Amino acid sequence: MMIFSMASDELREQIRIRSRFQNCVNLDEHSLRDIAMHSHVNIKRMAYEHLSILGKSNIFLGGPIDVIYPGSNGPDWFMNRTRQSSITMDLSSSQPSVFVGFIFCAVVARFPSNDKNFVGCDCYLEINGVRDMNMGAWTSINTCEFMCDHVCIWYDERCCMKTSEGMEADESNDMKILFEFFAQTGNTWEKKRDIGIKECGVYPIYDSEYHTFIEELKLNSQLRAIEEEKDDGEAIHLAQKPNQHIITPQPSKTWEKATQGLKDLINL
Repeated sequence: MMIFSMASDELREQIRIRSRFQNCVNLDEHSLRDIAMHSHVNIKRMAYEHLSILGKSNIFLGGPIDVIYPGSNGPDWFMNRTRQSSITMDLSSSQPSVFVGFIFCAVVARFPSNDKNFVGCDCYLEINGVRDMNMGAWTSINTCEFMCDHVCIWYDERCCMKTSEGMEADESNDMKILFEFFAQTGNTWEKKRDIGIKECGVYPIYDSEYHTFIEELKLNSQLRAIEEEKDDGEAIHLAQKPNQHIITPQPSKTWEKATQGLKDLINL
């Protein structure tokens, strides 16, 4: 109820920072694909919007940007992913560009009920095959009870800044980053072996991709506007036809009513 009392701009900003569909098990495949696609665009956009001030001021996003929804597989756009709880990225062959950060992804099994549930990742630099404990960072997001497998996607500006600082401090050509994902519940920071990380992945963001990304956003916006104009034109044409009766089919299941506006919501 409280969310509807927010101002329009504030509501829009909250949706951009946090989109959670926890235990929404009746979402159809089309809606889940839309959520996954939107998370990619939205998180990259938020990261790039803060690119000009990253590391130059005390202005932060106020915490990780996260998207959570039911599912057993991470999005296809996570090219670096594995069916394990950890993954290593080799930076020796990475593109010569300014590093902006990583988008994290973890597929988490059913999570027990607790007021202090977290899903996170420990990040370590490996230089010449040796883990450098002084150049580590960690990130986490809070969750509720999961009644089934869930996909957790997030971007943590502060964690990415610390990781980037460690990368800049080392001039070695043989450098890797180890990502160890975990689920945690309770007051202790012990990784829980009984809460499975079924899949994990990381997606690097570089500043060299910025202009291409912005052009793609503009193109998609233009195509969406053209499609909306086409739909409006067809609606007017139908309305002007004499003796034309239009019957709108009703959804066969009551829960479908709750998902019909999902695409409009996540495209705010």
